[in-house]
Amino acid sequence: MLTGKILLVEDDHDALLLIKRFLKTIGYQQDQIVECCEMQQLARIDHAGISMIITDLTLPDSKTEETFTRIRALFPHTPIIVVTGSGEKQLALDIIAQGADDYLLKGTINADVLERSIRYAWIRRKTIEDYRRLFDESPAPMCIFDASTRRFMAVNHAMTQQYGFSEEEFMQMKAEDIRPASEREAMMEAMSHVEEKYMHLGQRIHQRKGGVAFYVNVYARAITFEGRKAVLAMTMDVNEKVKAELELQRHLQEIEAQNQKLKQISWIQSHEMRRPVANILGLISLFNNEDPSDPHHAEIILHLKTSATMLDQMIRRITELTNDLETEQARG
Repeated sequence: MLTGKILLVEDDHDALLLIKRFLKTIGYQQDQIVECCEMQQLARIDHAGISMIITDLTLPDSKTEETFTRIRALFPHTPIIVVTGSGEKQLALDIIAQGADDYLLKGTINADVLERSIRYAWIRRKTIEDYRRLFDESPAPMCIFDASTRRFMAVNHAMTQQYGFSEEEFMQMKAEDIRPASEREAMMEAMSHVEEKYMHLGQRIHQRKGGVAFYVNVYARAITFEGRKAVLAMTMDVNEKVKAELELQRHLQEIEAQNQKLKQISWIQSHEMRRPVANILGLISLFNNEDPSDPHHAEIILHLKTSATMLDQMIRRITELTNDLETEQARG
């Protein structure tokens, strides 16, 4: 806990001396304490070795409500303990929500309180770093975006690999930029129902850099990130699975269409052809074999021609259906 340097940002001389005395009481050496009383000095301080920051919010060249944000921008990964007056307690609580690791009220600080606060800040920062490492190293593509503006706040390596954008490019984009225009209204509707637990938002179409569309399963939950309401989302590529399912569905539809044609052929053969064949057989039996000049033969021949024509049409229909099936099977 006492390794590295501690940056003490305080413009009140008496408060500075008091906190330095407490730091030395708990084991810090003089050369481990870096002092600063103005915001402009921070930009010139060597960041190397700074492992903890204790800062007042009221500085001569920084507005009280802006001090933490400005220090956080300069030291994004360093634990920060805010020291504040009783009148700024609510502001300090708000700053904790923005990412400060702890706050101390002036007038209540002693060596024990300061040591506990530093220890807590270390534990909190380590926990955050552990979670961030899990996020960064997760094989699942994950991102965090602002719930209001929908601008990306963080993406992991798997996310950049899946979509083809660099982290820097993502930071200039919004959540809808990885979705086709046709999907954006559905995204807005889904985001309005995200809760503080993982929710499956269904199968969606996203797009990679260059506009290539692909299918993903989307899981999301509401979180607070860097003091802002945000959405943590995980997008699992299921493109090959969906394409296989669509291809199977198409193939099944083709089989069903072929089955319908086979049913038509079977119906024609077993039902419709029976009638003209029966007519032909019946008409043949009416021929007067003993008197070929029988005047009724002309009428019988006319009926035979009609039945033969019907039979020919049915055979042609069967041939067409059979050819269609052979063509479809050759394509498959």
